[in-house]
Amino acid sequence: MQMADGQSPLNNQEHSISHNLFCSQTSSDALKQTGTFKALTGGDQVSADVKFNKNYKTFVNYAKLIFSANKIPECGDESDAFYRRWLLINFSNVFEENADRHLLEKLTTTEELSGIFNWSIEGAKRLLKRGGFEYRETEKVKEQYQRMASSLRAFVKDCVEASDENEWISKEDFYNAYISYYRAQMLPWKAKVVVSRELSEHVSVRSASKGTKERSRAWIGIKLLPLSNTLTRILPLRNVRNA
Repeated sequence: MQMADGQSPLNNQEHSISHNLFCSQTSSDALKQTGTFKALTGGDQVSADVKFNKNYKTFVNYAKLIFSANKIPECGDESDAFYRRWLLINFSNVFEENADRHLLEKLTTTEELSGIFNWSIEGAKRLLKRGGFEYRETEKVKEQYQRMASSLRAFVKDCVEASDENEWISKEDFYNAYISYYRAQMLPWKAKVVVSRELSEHVSVRSASKGTKERSRAWIGIKLLPLSNTLTRILPLRNVRNA
């Protein structure tokens, strides 16, 4: 994914112009630029480095980009042009104890492959009839992408309210509430030191010592909403994909 954000040049081995591109274990590093990604998915002319040749090759990419990641990289691009290009599929189930070790063999029998092929043909017919992918839920994609990329951002949006200097919460209580939230939402979590470093990016807050008998570090200027109430109104993290 980072190779498509403008940080490194394209080359003829990294990006195919005639096949689908699948990238497994995408880095969770934040995306700094998205221009090349938009060009690759928007029908723009793209220049690529050709191995053992000083010349560049210009082409229009028509390969589908497929990315796999344990954690979606955070992105500062807030434009609809970025989010409407995504079809997000969340694989939330974990198969460890009850994993079917022979699943691949079962799915690759002649009968199963024939059924999958027929299923694909039906989908292709619908796609050709529509003239393209029918996808209009940009705001929902943006919401889900940002939640899955940063559980802290989602937590602040759902459970934290800006207040005055009289409101404060200990950092320990804040982090414990955050842990309860990400577990309930099945989101990737951030370590305590990362939460302390990044919280001010999402809400106006300052750090100070509070308390009378045992003074502890606290966040000043925010208050937590009751977690039980917020979890009932949070947008469910269902798969967002083409029907």
